[in-house]
Amino acid sequence: MEPVTLAPERMAAEAVRKLLLGGVVPRPIAWTSTIGPEGVPNLAPFSYFTVVSTDPPMLSLTIEARDDGTAKDTAANIVRTGEFVVNVVPEELGEAMWATSADLPSEEDEFAVAATPSAPAHRVCPSRVAESPLAMECVLERSLPLGNALLVIGRVVCFQVRPDVLDGRGRVAHDRLRALGRVGGRYLGTSDTYPLP
Repeated sequence: MEPVTLAPERMAAEAVRKLLLGGVVPRPIAWTSTIGPEGVPNLAPFSYFTVVSTDPPMLSLTIEARDDGTAKDTAANIVRTGEFVVNVVPEELGEAMWATSADLPSEEDEFAVAATPSAPAHRVCPSRVAESPLAMECVLERSLPLGNALLVIGRVVCFQVRPDVLDGRGRVAHDRLRALGRVGGRYLGTSDTYPLP
């Protein structure tokens, strides 16, 4: 079957969005914790997330603006404080993660909304998700407005990792991590993998 040629400039924005989010898969989830202006903990998931560099360790997080063009709390908090924590979402925390995807008032504690315990970070002020098997404490390296989003690059200054998700050689054992990812509008576990030569 021959492909259909589509030019983004001739498509509705929602149609472009559906093709991008359906075609760039699977996408890891950065369950991101920050601190609001009044000291209220903020926790929200983002699936535009990847590694930028391993030396120094850096990752990127893209946060789209709200429909009215205003910055989401996570973006505003990162720019204001220069700190955030990316928590890996294991399958068993999927429902809690989903609860924090709602657009809640900035004065509401999303850890409490999701009934998810927090734990102190070591090098940054925002708390981490206590039950996340792997959390990366980050300081803002730079931020760049692009289109309807803010691209945030964070330098990882501390890893919090549960020993049981490591394989003994310092690598993450993904069958133990059981991280969730996004596939279009659905979620996918990463425990079902297969090798290639």
